[in-house]
Amino acid sequence: MNMISGDVKRFSFEGLSVWTLALTVPLALIFFIPSETVPMVSTKVLVLVLGSALAFVLFAVARLMKGSLSLPPLLLAGALWLIPLAYALSTLFSGVPFGTALFGTELETDTLGFVFLLSALTTLSALIVRNAKHYKLFFVLGFIALIATLLAQIVFGILGVSGTGISAATNIVGSFTDLGMVAGLGVVLILMALRSFSFRPVMHATLVVTLLVALLLLVIANSNV
Repeated sequence: MNMISGDVKRFSFEGLSVWTLALTVPLALIFFIPSETVPMVSTKVLVLVLGSALAFVLFAVARLMKGSLSLPPLLLAGALWLIPLAYALSTLFSGVPFGTALFGTELETDTLGFVFLLSALTTLSALIVRNAKHYKLFFVLGFIALIATLLAQIVFGILGVSGTGISAATNIVGSFTDLGMVAGLGVVLILMALRSFSFRPVMHATLVVTLLVALLLLVIANSNV
């Protein structure tokens, strides 16, 4: 009886760690506090930190209960930290104060601290996500968040050209450059999903349409016009 109970608990902790991590990034993407006094990027970084920490605790409990730990390939884990290493070297030779180079003025995305957080989140994903069912969960939740982001941007675009006083560049991600980065990530994820999984015709068409909208947004975000 104790063995059965232990298996259920271990499955529960392991499943909760996957769900927590899978929800963290989509929630950080669409979550914001509608207040000028609360920086949007800082709020999203806080969600990422809290979600990642909770997922790690649940994963650690599950592994302790099982008594074993399976690590990703060393080459893969090392490659995840090449970009933070490049940022760290750039920070050392930039000549700007370390605090500014680490986080920017308001926890900006193009900083060593933010890239370090993303690498830590990716490494945690490599530890927790282990099978096709987990990958599908990440794709589904990520796609829902991407759809919500694109729909919100379409609404802001319509309001922006309707003379309401709202800028068409307003979005729920942060800066328009950050929105372009999210659109690019969405393009990559959709292409991976189309390559890795089979979908019904309606879902396949939805993915293709979303891919085209994300590509258009990516072009606009990187345009100098």
